[in-house]
Amino acid sequence: MFKGNRLVSSFKTLVVAAGVMTAIGATSANAAPVLPDFTLNTTVFGGPNAALVADKFTGNYNEVLTITGPGTFSTVAYWDAGQIVHNDGTVPYAAGQTGLGVTYAIYALFTADGTFTPNGSGFDFAAGTGSISLWLDDNLDSTPKVLPGSAPGVIAIPNTGDDKLLASAALLTGSGHENATDPLASGDFGLLFQPFNLTALGSTYFIAPQPFYLQAVLKGQFNSFVPVGNQLINGSADAFFADVAVPEPATLTLLGLGLAGIARRRRAAKA
Repeated sequence: MFKGNRLVSSFKTLVVAAGVMTAIGATSANAAPVLPDFTLNTTVFGGPNAALVADKFTGNYNEVLTITGPGTFSTVAYWDAGQIVHNDGTVPYAAGQTGLGVTYAIYALFTADGTFTPNGSGFDFAAGTGSISLWLDDNLDSTPKVLPGSAPGVIAIPNTGDDKLLASAALLTGSGHENATDPLASGDFGLLFQPFNLTALGSTYFIAPQPFYLQAVLKGQFNSFVPVGNQLINGSADAFFADVAVPEPATLTLLGLGLAGIARRRRAAKA
């Protein structure tokens, strides 16, 4: 599971509080989120489009999760990007429009530690224990990837000598939940990474906005989770980007004036 989230309600709270998708907080629970756009120059990796506007990547992941103690776990996973999507996450580009899977591949590696509720109701990642790295496979040959027998551990990936790092980020927060009673909806998760740091090569592919988004979000679903021993988990996950909302300078100025006024009134009252 790339574990992590009491998602249906709690991940919405998480992303709103982090400023990732404020539209969720401003609309009803059934409204579609507005995903921030980003622009890719796919020609640097042999793709056909020098200014492809998108808003998310979709893909599959595989994970090994190890129960390390009462209510604690460690996990290592990889995610393979499958499609690039636009129009607020509703319309996938064809591979011929992006070059993804045709002239290049993109994958991510993830590690983290966390805690879970023994009754299976939820998961939480420990901030600062995890990281994600995004890689380019421009020869489409870094496969199959083989998970270690337990976590923490190293994923065995062939032909990585020519793979190149595009970006990396630390895990800021994440949580998830399991639905043990419904095999058709086993569970879901959400992970927030910050800061999302592009390499020099990554900046030639992710060309806008500049500077690029501060945050990367990964959210999806998994097949099953049994809190004992080692287990292999897989599922699908979407990746998109956003920033923490920062007040405008004028707003900060007004706030400062308001605080100064409050301070003057308090001094006058004491006098």
